[in-house]
Amino acid sequence: MRAADRALVFEPFRAADFRAEVHASTYRCVASSANRGASLVSREMRVRAVLAQAPVQIEVMDELVIEGNSALFKCQIPAYAHHYLQVADWVEYPSELLLSHQSTSLANAQHLFRPQALSSGSPARGPSKQRLHGAQLAGQANETGQLVDQPPPPPLAKYFVAARSGDLHLINVDASFNYRSYKCRCRNKLTGELVSSANKGKLVVTGKLQLDFRSG
Repeated sequence: MRAADRALVFEPFRAADFRAEVHASTYRCVASSANRGASLVSREMRVRAVLAQAPVQIEVMDELVIEGNSALFKCQIPAYAHHYLQVADWVEYPSELLLSHQSTSLANAQHLFRPQALSSGSPARGPSKQRLHGAQLAGQANETGQLVDQPPPPPLAKYFVAARSGDLHLINVDASFNYRSYKCRCRNKLTGELVSSANKGKLVVTGKLQLDFRSG
């Protein structure tokens, strides 16, 4: 127990020093009041020792998506490493664009709530539906019947990294995404080390799906 703050600390140890009653056991902390003589007991905390330096191989699968749809990439982490490996970010190739939850969330928020520039000659008005929905298509008319000048989305607004799972979402992909590839990087919560996936997952974008509803 650490004297400064009374925290229970498990120092790194050799595999030969593993003791199940210490390194694979359940603990509770107890806080007592010196004045009132009352005690509070925490819920059970399960401790599980892991071999932190053991090599872990993570992978990313290739994805096939129809143009205009969204693609999803998952970082394939072995089951035994899920509790101490967490997806940190993704790297796109060949652009080497770094994608994280923080950067993609900020880019999507800025794009969604960016004020729309009205075409010349339109009167000044209060916030309209076009101002509240920054992701609407270019060329759409506002309440006065004049077209809204919709700039293209910034590059990061096409991506989103989920906070909990770390999954990478590619939104409304087009032909320019064809054969781009993605590598995920995980952070070891015990050592702080970054572990990259052994491979890159490739994105293949096919043509838009054409439906024919004509009767035979």
